[in-house]
Amino acid sequence: MNILIAATEVAPFAKVTKLAEVTAELRSGLSALGHDVRVAIPCYRFLEDDARLNPRPVIDAVEFDWGGGSVGTVSVKVCLRDDALVYLVGGDDRFAAVRGPEEASTCDWAAYTFFTRALLEVIKVIEPRWIPDVIHVNDQRNALLPAYLRVKYAVDPILSKVATVLSIHEPRSENSSGRADLLKTGIAYVDVFEDASEGKSRPVHYFEDLYLHAYQRRNSRAMAA
Repeated sequence: MNILIAATEVAPFAKVTKLAEVTAELRSGLSALGHDVRVAIPCYRFLEDDARLNPRPVIDAVEFDWGGGSVGTVSVKVCLRDDALVYLVGGDDRFAAVRGPEEASTCDWAAYTFFTRALLEVIKVIEPRWIPDVIHVNDQRNALLPAYLRVKYAVDPILSKVATVLSIHEPRSENSSGRADLLKTGIAYVDVFEDASEGKSRPVHYFEDLYLHAYQRRNSRAMAA
C-alpha cells in the first residue's frame, strides 16, 4: 500500500513529544513489510536551515483557495535520510518562526490547519506522481484533514478514494473546547478512528489491518455513492 503519515513531528527531524518516535517507528516497520510509506510534517525554519538534511525543493509555489476569498500558497521540500522520505510542507511563512526542535508543535492552530489543507493540494500536483491509498493523521492539529477530504474533495478524481485513519495520542481530558471541536469534526469524517491516548504499544501488523479496513471502507462507500 501507499501510506502517507501526517504529523507535526517525526524523529530524527523534529522531536518534542512521543509522537515523533511513534511516527518514525511506524514508518520503519511498515516499510520493512514492503509498503511505500512517506511522512509529511510542517516545513519548520530550523529544518530548512539544516544543511545536514539537504532539503530539496520539489514544489516552489502552488496557489489554492484558502476560503473567504483568500489564496494560500504552498511550497514543498523533500528530505531523504536513513531511507525515510519526508515531505516538508510550508508556505505563507506559516512556520518561519520555529527555529529549534523544541518549538515544533507550538505554532498557532491556523498554521496547522493550513498544513492540513495544503497537504491535500500537494498530493494532487507533486511529481513524480504518487497517490496514497491511506493518509494517517495524528492528534487534533491534523484532525481536520478527513473533513477537508470528504467535503472539499468529495468528487476529486485523485483524492476521492483516499482513505483516512485518525490516531489520538494526547489524553482527551487535556483538550480545550476548541481543540475538542477539531477532534469531533475529524472523527465524524474519518474512515477509522484509533484512540492511542493510553500509550499502549501496538505491533506493526495492527496498523496494516487498520489501513486495510479503512481502505476497504472508503472504497465501498465510494462505489455506493
